[in-house]
Amino acid sequence: MAEGAGAAIGPTVAEGLWYFSPTGTGRAVAEGLEERFPGLTLHGLTTPEERAGAPRPEAGDRGTLIFPVYANGVPELLLDWLEELPVRPVRWVLIAVYGSVNRGQALEECARAVTEKGGTVVGAAALPGPHCYDCVPGVPKRTNAWDWLALEAFYRDVKERERGICLPPPGAHVPQRLMAWLCAPPPKRGAGCTGCGSCAAVCPTGGRGCIRCGACARACPTGAKRLVFRTPLPLWYIRRGMAEEKTAFFQK
Repeated sequence: MAEGAGAAIGPTVAEGLWYFSPTGTGRAVAEGLEERFPGLTLHGLTTPEERAGAPRPEAGDRGTLIFPVYANGVPELLLDWLEELPVRPVRWVLIAVYGSVNRGQALEECARAVTEKGGTVVGAAALPGPHCYDCVPGVPKRTNAWDWLALEAFYRDVKERERGICLPPPGAHVPQRLMAWLCAPPPKRGAGCTGCGSCAAVCPTGGRGCIRCGACARACPTGAKRLVFRTPLPLWYIRRGMAEEKTAFFQK
């Protein structure tokens, strides 16, 4: 059974925005949209507790889903949550954030997941930004420098839309757990750990497995939690991808 099964459906959330954001980039987009569109209701999906307690959209609701791109796809923990949704006609706006390397097939994969639950995708966007591994020495650092005027215009156009858009079916990609294993071992505690629990508080799996999201390394106040690549290949791949300027993608 997928994680969170049996959670209460919760009240109607006519304009809900759900975000899965271990390292905070997607949360920044969500909070920016909430500021510009006050009718939105935000719901985190990052930790097991958030996913178990988040309300599900009702039939006819407008929903926005914000998520990072992992190994060219949608985070598996988020796919598990979507799998639990009841079949209902919900209009979805999908927004993927990615580390300025490759947006992959995350939008297409997410579109398939929500349409299998009776939903309709009315808009899709992909925003380049900081890489979740920028806590690793050598990975370039980026800021959340999105074109908010373009994003605001896109969101205003699509959130009231009834007609769906067409995204191509996703192709195959390397399974995320395999890609994570190839990239790096789970972050380990080093000298300086005070046992404060900051890493555990932000872990998307609740400490049951590691998806190599980098959230714990970012949250550690002493730098004792570190993510280290197994080989030079991930760093080479990330630096090569980030060397090419990326722009936001919008489909409406």
